Amino acid sequence: MEKDSSLQEARDQLLIVGDSAIMLALEEADRLAARGEPIGAARQYQSIDRLMSRVRSVGMRLLELPHTIKRIRCLGIL
Repeated sequence: MEKDSSLQEARDQLLIVGDSAIMLALEEADRLAARGEPIGAARQYQSIDRLMSRVRSVGMRLLELPHTIKRIRCLGIL
């Protein structure tokens, strides 16, 4: 997709897989935070940020991040 942004099938698959990956990573971050592992949770949030950045680099957007992640960003944790 980075070479040819007109590949619609690849774009469609990226949306499906990317949204699922983000949801799974958010669930894992919640589990880690609930177990008292803030560093592990922060790593999950960072991986989500990297994925979203990569997707934006090809002109696409995945699902909107929950308010929790936006708040963490505002506090400068991510």
